[in-house]
Amino acid sequence: MALSSSAVASAIFEGSVASFLKALHAEFLPDRDGNVATYIPELSNADPDHFGIAIATADGRVHAVGDWDVPFTIQSASKAFMYGEALKRLGRDAVLAKVGVEPTGDAFNSIVLDEITNRPFNPMVNAGAIVVSSLVEGADRTAREKAMLAALGAFAGRDLAIDRAVFESESATGHRNRAIAYLMLNSGMIDASPDDALDIYFKQCSVLVTCRDLAVMGATLANDGVNPLSGERVLPTGCVQDVLSVMYGCGMYDYAGQWSFDVGLPAKSGVAGGLVAVVPGEFAIAFYSPPLDRFGNTVRGVKACKRISEMLSLHSFCSRTEVGSVIRRELCGLTVRSNRVRKREDRTLLDAAAAPVRIVELQGALHFATVERVGFHLGALAASTSRVILDLRHVTSCDMASAGFLVGLQRIWSDAGRMLVWSFVPPIGGLIDLSAALVAAKAHIFADIDHALEYFEDLALVEGPAQPEVSIDSMRRFDLCRGFDEQDWTNFVVCAAPKIVEFEAGATIVRAGDPADRFFIIIAGGVRVSSRGGQDARLFRLSSIGLGLTFGEMALFEDGRRSADVAAETRTACVVIAKDAFARLEAAHPAIVAKIYANIIREQAERLRRANVTINSLES
Repeated sequence: MALSSSAVASAIFEGSVASFLKALHAEFLPDRDGNVATYIPELSNADPDHFGIAIATADGRVHAVGDWDVPFTIQSASKAFMYGEALKRLGRDAVLAKVGVEPTGDAFNSIVLDEITNRPFNPMVNAGAIVVSSLVEGADRTAREKAMLAALGAFAGRDLAIDRAVFESESATGHRNRAIAYLMLNSGMIDASPDDALDIYFKQCSVLVTCRDLAVMGATLANDGVNPLSGERVLPTGCVQDVLSVMYGCGMYDYAGQWSFDVGLPAKSGVAGGLVAVVPGEFAIAFYSPPLDRFGNTVRGVKACKRISEMLSLHSFCSRTEVGSVIRRELCGLTVRSNRVRKREDRTLLDAAAAPVRIVELQGALHFATVERVGFHLGALAASTSRVILDLRHVTSCDMASAGFLVGLQRIWSDAGRMLVWSFVPPIGGLIDLSAALVAAKAHIFADIDHALEYFEDLALVEGPAQPEVSIDSMRRFDLCRGFDEQDWTNFVVCAAPKIVEFEAGATIVRAGDPADRFFIIIAGGVRVSSRGGQDARLFRLSSIGLGLTFGEMALFEDGRRSADVAAETRTACVVIAKDAFARLEAAHPAIVAKIYANIIREQAERLRRANVTINSLES
């Protein structure tokens, strides 16, 4: 059963990204390294086999695989978001007076302060996070809890709740954090009761999220502080920059330096197994897997994120084009035609297409975020057309992972009975991997948009009414003979003495410089009109002319020579009329010749009009 347009759109939207994430999930799921956290007793109940991955884009699309919907406590991943909330409410200077931004090589729960400023080194370690939690406003613990949940919920785009069992477990065993809190009181970094500060800190760490929630929270940072699902501005732009900066240098504890070197993304982890990494301006990716390494980071999450960064060239110091600019423009096959010249009936048939071909021009460097945008755009187009040309003339490069994604899109369209073809994908330079992948997938690749459009136009005509038998008499339905009555036709055949000549594919019919001593009417196949240019005098296609149309009309108007080469593109049959025979027809039946001239002029005017429409569309 054929898929509906909406189903195809959904498949294209989800298909290739889902395939990529499923492969990634399958690769790291068997990894049994690491251990579930036990220093908070309630966390020891986590299933070590749980593994989820979720990606949320800056424009609101979410892809997830595995155990993405299993709730877990956010733990230290909350620190980045609560730090942003404090910056928003109190301002940078007030928060910096309490918490620094310097990385530390110490463990996340070290009882160490900056000896010069007496502040915690940064808000990503427990000391700094407890100070930030003490800044949450509210008249009592209930009010502060409500404010904290509202802040984290705004990032997630939904209401969140506290796992009371984990909260009680943290409260009962958090003696080291109590020592840290009292040290902060002694240093003047906490103004309120240490117990109140710890209450809200333990509660924020015990908030339940899913892998999907964590990805959306990260995507809010990627989207300049605006939640991509709710549209709510959660943080001002300046605060987002500060949060991401601290995440980059401090978010992975005493593994932060190696993380920045290997992965190169702002990130934050939690001891329940959560991890979120942010690609500013593009998307966030979150992981959930309880087994931890010696630094307190999820083993599978770290390994999978490192692999993703390598495959998709996500490192912060890897140059990438702006995501929003990947689609240069979109054109419609009703306004842009190929250079093949077609008879009036064929033009009418093509104009009546209910779902015309669409041309999508891409540009810049293709990487994960940009090709994901392309996939979503194609999904939207699936509701209005089943035939698309992706033109890559303005694309500079495409990494191997993105090439795989695009081939996945090709496969999805093909499986749904739709056609996705490619224009200008040279097997050299930055597109060599994509070209090889498309060739291996047996995709249709054309030299340019013109040839791709012609391909789709030919398909549409083949699918239309059957063509009549090839004969001299078949000329009567062509525009050249419009207005002929039975006597006109008889006189034309007798005086003009038309003859059928057949040409094999590739055969040269006329050459530039040849005498213009006859003209041709195509009754089967088609021809290519070319001119030589450039230093190597290569042939360049000027146009293609199809069934029912004429070429070589110069022979009718002047004693000139051919201005271009004409060759058969396929096996072609033409009715040929010699110039001297046409002169006899004009002498004997001037009214017939007048009709022919009028028809030729009308056809040339229509060709010019359509050429202007195409030129205007391409230049817009």
